[in-house]
Amino acid sequence: MAEILFPTSDNARSQFLKKCISADASVKSEEGTPVLIPQNLLDKGNELLPLFDEKLSSVNSLLSQRSKEVSEKQAALTVLSTWLRDLWEVLRRRTARLNHPAQVLTYYQLPLDGITPRLSKEKDMLEIARRVIDGDAAAVAKGFPAMMNPSVAELQEVLDKAWKEVNDVPAADESYDKAQEAIAEIRDEVDELIRDIYDTLNFMLRKKEAAGRRRILQNYGFRFRYLKGEPIDELEGADISDSN
Repeated sequence: MAEILFPTSDNARSQFLKKCISADASVKSEEGTPVLIPQNLLDKGNELLPLFDEKLSSVNSLLSQRSKEVSEKQAALTVLSTWLRDLWEVLRRRTARLNHPAQVLTYYQLPLDGITPRLSKEKDMLEIARRVIDGDAAAVAKGFPAMMNPSVAELQEVLDKAWKEVNDVPAADESYDKAQEAIAEIRDEVDELIRDIYDTLNFMLRKKEAAGRRRILQNYGFRFRYLKGEPIDELEGADISDSN
């Protein structure tokens, strides 16, 4: 038996209410009698829809902003990783060229064998970059030349940029979470209204055969799922899937 599918996303909830309200005036039963949603439910829909859409717009906007901040953070960390690797490569070649002791590598967070450490974790990368910058000053104090191409001053600029982008993400997360909390406050009301509309229409159409009832319900925006092997009504946009 075909199963009713209620909207499960906020975008789908909004789209359903828009279609349902606009369809009410035009949808008619096969006998020509208007199938109307009670006025109290229409009034509720017209009251909730603009409020819900306002909060939904805020959620979508802040989600986009959060995605932008995350993308910028990842880009900044990638740049930082590249600069660190470049500095280490120059350091390894300089150490061999000038016959410096391997211990100089440790000032720059490299082991004595010169193998590049893993930079998979965000906090580890930021901390390693800070220690590399501090280590350069310590190395110079011991008589070793300061790093060049890149210099630690250049690395510091890249690190500062990475920290800024990293710190921008929690603020974006917080704004997005607050918007989600705001829309959650009326989401239950919207879901209750959608189910009330369904129950009301289903009752009004109770004497019609199932396929005709589903056809009218679909014109109001409802969707159905059919079991595998079940005869499919010719309903535009019907969802056909296995129940397993």
